[in-house]
Amino acid sequence: MSPAHEPRNVGRAGVSVFPIMRGRQPAATAASWFLATLLGALPRAAALDDVTAVGSGTTVRERAHLVEITLHPRYAELVVRRTVEGTGTKAAEAIVSLDLPEGAVATGLRTLVASPAGPPRWLVGELRGAEEAEKRYLGGGTSAPTDGALLSFLSPELLTLRVFPLPPGEPRTVEYTLVMPTTYEGGRSHLRLPRVGSERMAATAVVRAAGPRDGVYVDGQAHDDGAAIRLAPAEDKEIDLALERRDAPALDGTLAMVPFAEERVLFQLRVDAAAKLSRVPAGAYVVLVIDASRSMDGPAEAAASAARAYLASFEDAHVEVLAFDRQVRSRYGRFVTPSMALDQLAGWVGTGKNGSRIDDALARADALLAQSPEGAPRRMVVFTDLRTRARLDPEALGLAPRSQALVHLAALSPGEPRLQRDDEGPWATLARRTGGLLWNAGADAAPAEEQNMRRAYEELARPVRVDKLRVVAPGVDDLVVPDHLDEGSGISALRIHPGQVPWVSIDGELWSSPVHERLVPDEDARRLWSGLAIGSTLFSDLKPAEVKTLAEIGHVVSPATSLVAAEPGTRPSSSGGSSGGIGHSGLGIGLGSLTCRTRCGMAINFNHVAFLKTALAPAVRNCGASRGATVELETTLREVVDVVRVDLAAHDDEPIRRCIEEAVWDLDLPAAFMHERHVWSVPLTP
Repeated sequence: MSPAHEPRNVGRAGVSVFPIMRGRQPAATAASWFLATLLGALPRAAALDDVTAVGSGTTVRERAHLVEITLHPRYAELVVRRTVEGTGTKAAEAIVSLDLPEGAVATGLRTLVASPAGPPRWLVGELRGAEEAEKRYLGGGTSAPTDGALLSFLSPELLTLRVFPLPPGEPRTVEYTLVMPTTYEGGRSHLRLPRVGSERMAATAVVRAAGPRDGVYVDGQAHDDGAAIRLAPAEDKEIDLALERRDAPALDGTLAMVPFAEERVLFQLRVDAAAKLSRVPAGAYVVLVIDASRSMDGPAEAAASAARAYLASFEDAHVEVLAFDRQVRSRYGRFVTPSMALDQLAGWVGTGKNGSRIDDALARADALLAQSPEGAPRRMVVFTDLRTRARLDPEALGLAPRSQALVHLAALSPGEPRLQRDDEGPWATLARRTGGLLWNAGADAAPAEEQNMRRAYEELARPVRVDKLRVVAPGVDDLVVPDHLDEGSGISALRIHPGQVPWVSIDGELWSSPVHERLVPDEDARRLWSGLAIGSTLFSDLKPAEVKTLAEIGHVVSPATSLVAAEPGTRPSSSGGSSGGIGHSGLGIGLGSLTCRTRCGMAINFNHVAFLKTALAPAVRNCGASRGATVELETTLREVVDVVRVDLAAHDDEPIRRCIEEAVWDLDLPAAFMHERHVWSVPLTP
């Protein structure tokens, strides 16, 4: 069997076929269509290009294989230039079986030809019907042979490149262009390539960013724009080329809409969230408000750890710390540097007193921030368990009316470092009015968790995701959309839809501020995805006429179309020759509540009112309530959060009332007080 007839492994499908013959057979017969569909459906394994020659006593060797890769935000363009040289005594035809990277399609072809009157020139290929292109490549008439190249389809993973003539000892250069989709992860558009080239020669690539300010990365490392690399990773590995945009909008996307048959429309959607959705404000004035009351005895270290993790995101802020129980205390009496605040928070302990006057603390923080310089960013962050008196109405507080500061409320409990927004809690509206949020937060003061704490609490310093994500595409009712989109991540869909979609709207929130993006069909995206559909999983769902329509719109090689670069002449007749859905991963974290802190069993037979009577009896005598009193107090766990009323049995004496009230505030309740919230009515006798 001659070399031209020997079967070759033709790509990742692992199926051997014979090379395309240089006869005048139609290139898109039913048999070839069946083979292309079969090969496209089989699993892919690593393979290399096969470079051979057709001609008696002729071999071919590859002299150069260069690739210029331009990374765009949503696709990559690979301009491949290859130089081959024949050996022997006669002109031959070179045949290269091109094993395509996954998803790639061919959009361009040209070959360098001799010019009688000057230097060599490029002969640019045209997209033609597959049979017409082959006839044009083969030529006609009786004139002398001329140069030509043909790029034709064998399967979604394999193309055949034919170049004629290949004079012995004379290099021939041909160039073809591939386009591939990129994947968006970690704020970068990634192009992952296996080894590119033949067994004897791996390609050398020059990698560039399409945008002048954008960055290029190779296997995660910054790469000089235009620097060369070899596309020869270790066996079964891939090279990761990535583009990072410097000036990307918070939300960016494209919509492609391509009608290609009756009730058959190619629908492609991609939405990317910027690598960084926001920045920590420079020169901010920050007041940290920390609940130091008795119910925070357990989480006191957690509160300090959370405050430190938050401050770690600020470099040049001005910081004051307020602690509150029944009273509000200033930590410094002035604004200090983040480093000073970080050092002193390391030794934070709660007061262990009753009170939780969060409203007074908020008012004090608001007054401090109102005195900061005009135009400076203002932030108020409250770390608390939100266990305060029931009479306090969050809606009536009018938070930060003077300073106009952005306020976050973190409902804190010890545990795994985490933040989870809470838009339904009674304090949520209060924070949202300022642009901030109510959070359910977990904090761990262990040194080993410091980095995890910083990562989790960065979201208090700046928005890192688009929450409440909603994507609306008229007529498309089954898009699966995540509830949020993390910065640096994206969503995409590629499917065949029965009708056109005039627009797609994307809505969400950065913290509590709305974001909106509206996409309309884009002509560049229409052409791009018409072609990329041929290399996608949709290929097996397309009929021959539909493939032809899409290939012509996208200007790509397909079973119905080929690229041919040829001039009139003759060639010697030698022998031989899932529907797309939106996918997004996320992690939802639920928070438990603290319902039983220590020694729960003590409460089984514990008489709470009797304890209160005994504890307050000395106050009745010492304060002079000669005929007794009735005290109504509210507790959350072991903490007294409100003295609702003190009724004196004999007379209305304000000093006596205040004296008894102070005694209630000084109560040290045992662990048997486990109620999340309870109001006790305690009759006191002299």
